[in-house]
Amino acid sequence: MSTRLSAGHVPAIYEFIKAHQHQFSVEIMCPLLEVTRSGYYKWLKNPVSKRAQEDARLLRLIRASFVASQGV
Repeated sequence: MSTRLSAGHVPAIYEFIKAHQHQFSVEIMCPLLEVTRSGYYKWLKNPVSKRAQEDARLLRLIRASFVASQGV
């Protein structure tokens, strides 16, 4: 019984793999956790996606605008 993972869960899985790679091999964990090794190694090089970086930048702008407009 296999279930597809949503994209939001993949970074958490990569964190789990990173935290446990001294106990279990990455080659074993990736298929068991239904993620690709190439995706994991790409994430290691750049753990925060460009989309997440842009979302954080926009959130800072929105909050600054909210404060500048006195909460309006």
